[in-house]
Amino acid sequence: MRIMKKLLYVCLAIVLASCTKNQEEEFSAINMDNVVSFAVVNANNEDLLDSSNPNAIDLTTLRVYYLIDGVKTAANTGSDNPNGFYKYRVKQANDSYKYRLRVFLNPTVTNQQPKNTTIIEWNNANNDTLEARYRVYKNSPVSLLEFWENGQSRWKVQDQNTNPTRLITLVK
Repeated sequence: MRIMKKLLYVCLAIVLASCTKNQEEEFSAINMDNVVSFAVVNANNEDLLDSSNPNAIDLTTLRVYYLIDGVKTAANTGSDNPNGFYKYRVKQANDSYKYRLRVFLNPTVTNQQPKNTTIIEWNNANNDTLEARYRVYKNSPVSLLEFWENGQSRWKVQDQNTNPTRLITLVK
């Protein structure tokens, strides 16, 4: 019984010693909110991400680049989608599917420079320039505030209620 008491006191001492009175907590992880989804259609509103469409975009030629300090750098998100994008499908009410392209926007921001540039290179002749402005915490993009495609504002944080998924339709 004495050994158990001593063990209990030692465990209690360790627990109490590990507590801190410092109320200021540091975040050990930050949720980077830097994605936008695209529906890619032609002038006839045909889904160009649907591989069964004879006019579908060949995603093996698609490249995503980040403009970092004025240098065009291939996206490497260090995630399950290292090329900076992935295709997914959304089931429709009629049991058909629509395809979407989720693009990871350039995460390179600072507290002083909360806006950055991402380039989607569809092929050698067709590019889209995406710009994003973020709320920044410790030089990391915490939440997207505004998004531009080829200089045109396409989404603002005020649009969150009407377009929460940030789905942008691109006509190619």
